[in-house]
Amino acid sequence: MLKPYEYNMMFKEDAINVAEPFLNYEKYILSNLLSNLDPNIKILVIGAGNNQYQNLVNKYKLNYSGLEPFYTSPDHSESIIKLDFENFDRHNFTEGNTFFIFWFNVAFYINSIEKHIERLVNPGDILFFSGWSNSQKAKRIMAEYFSQVFVDVDVDSHVLKINEFYLNQILKTWKEEQAIRHEKFSNNICNIDIFFA
Repeated sequence: MLKPYEYNMMFKEDAINVAEPFLNYEKYILSNLLSNLDPNIKILVIGAGNNQYQNLVNKYKLNYSGLEPFYTSPDHSESIIKLDFENFDRHNFTEGNTFFIFWFNVAFYINSIEKHIERLVNPGDILFFSGWSNSQKAKRIMAEYFSQVFVDVDVDSHVLKINEFYLNQILKTWKEEQAIRHEKFSNNICNIDIFFA
């Protein structure tokens, strides 16, 4: 789990500027997906920060909500659920389908993510995950980004842990048991995994 200070540092302009190549690719893929969604699906951004992707979701006239335990701004607070993913209960959220957006490597910070995916995802839901690629360029950008975010963390060790985090392996049993369709997009900085339940 992130500390509140680290969370705030992740959204500082200098840090976001370093991560811009990652975020631009993520937004490009996400925009293409959102433009083709059923208008009744509910969008839920995990680790929504400062209402991340709300404008993009609104552009396609879709229903936006965000999960963000550290949210403090009064702006758009009605669209933010102040919980982390581990404590979220979708039964109070929507009866219809959900498009879960795990943006900017947020899946790495969720404890036992596979357990919560199995608990929360219903047939017809879509899961969008973005994570860092394993290229030298991605590692360099990641190290520069994390050096601006973390004070008491060994950045090189953190980069290594992120590169060892392999979502497909973690979710393998769930994917096989549920016959989940999986699509993958990547460039030399960002990997995108999309699962259709």
